[in-house]
Amino acid sequence: MIRRLGAKPLFLVLVCVIFFSPAAFADSIGSVALHITAGGSEVVITDGAAPDTDIRPGYISYSGVVGNFFLTVTSSLVAGGGSTVLVLNANVGHFGQTSEQIVVRLEDIGNTFVYPTAILTGDITATTAGGSSIFQTSLNGVNLFDGSGVTLNSGSYTQSTGTTAALPYTLASQGTLTFPGAGGTSNFALKTTLADNPLVSVNPVPEPISLLVLGIGLVGLGFVHKKHRQDS
Repeated sequence: MIRRLGAKPLFLVLVCVIFFSPAAFADSIGSVALHITAGGSEVVITDGAAPDTDIRPGYISYSGVVGNFFLTVTSSLVAGGGSTVLVLNANVGHFGQTSEQIVVRLEDIGNTFVYPTAILTGDITATTAGGSSIFQTSLNGVNLFDGSGVTLNSGSYTQSTGTTAALPYTLASQGTLTFPGAGGTSNFALKTTLADNPLVSVNPVPEPISLLVLGIGLVGLGFVHKKHRQDS
């Protein structure tokens, strides 16, 4: 039958099915950037661009001076297997002589990994110089922690909540460190996790793309059948 119809119609149907299948639209981690702000100065480090010293996609490493602070920051974004995990680690030294503040923020903008029954979790471990240090983890600008963030000068803190993530979404981790006077060192580790909730089951609903693929397949089969009858 393929000889009589020619391979072209069947080939076109196959190409359409492959091109419009959900697998053809890969999930994306979006654009990852590290923002450091202190004393009116701001440094923005984007993934894979100088001064990022980690060549791996989704990973950013930076050591340098911003304002009156010297800091070393490592961060990572790993997505897949049912979760997106944003990790921010910072060690900050202050060489100014008065009380000052520094903000270290890691953002993932434009993420399209889908979690139908999402749960957002923030984990913090910190040891600070004694000022009022505030930590935030957020999804699409909505902070997970109560109010404007959680104040933690020493120890650890964890909080989770069920949520929905409108695509594409922005995931962020932020530490705001206040140094009460001259000198001092602070460090923190902040992990933000967006993942499927294992306690909630969802009946799968056909996606528009899946329905389109099914329609293309049916049209293709109808065309082949009609052509076969005409040639008989």
